[in-house]
Amino acid sequence: MEPNLKDLYENYKTPANCKYCCVPKVNLKLWHDFSKELKSNDLDVQELQKGITKASQPILQLFDSALKAHKDKSLMDPDVLLPLVTDAVILPLFLHLLNEVSFLTRDR
Repeated sequence: MEPNLKDLYENYKTPANCKYCCVPKVNLKLWHDFSKELKSNDLDVQELQKGITKASQPILQLFDSALKAHKDKSLMDPDVLLPLVTDAVILPLFLHLLNEVSFLTRDR
């Protein structure tokens, strides 16, 4: 994983009220019966799921900030808003590019 993407992932922890917003664990009893190819495919899907989960977190934080501002009848702080908007755009783009690169390397 690229350091920049890893840093972005570290910025976003799963909120306490979103406990199901995570990558599901594989049943270990089944995992041991999988072929090497199937394990590799499953790990690829897990990485994609992790990326989608992480990409959704800045969006969730944006909604949370907007709801709080609406409730308090206050303006949203641009210093909080701008990094969230930026990450909400960048994370899905990174994921798309990584996915495209992985397809290119598989096809060769």
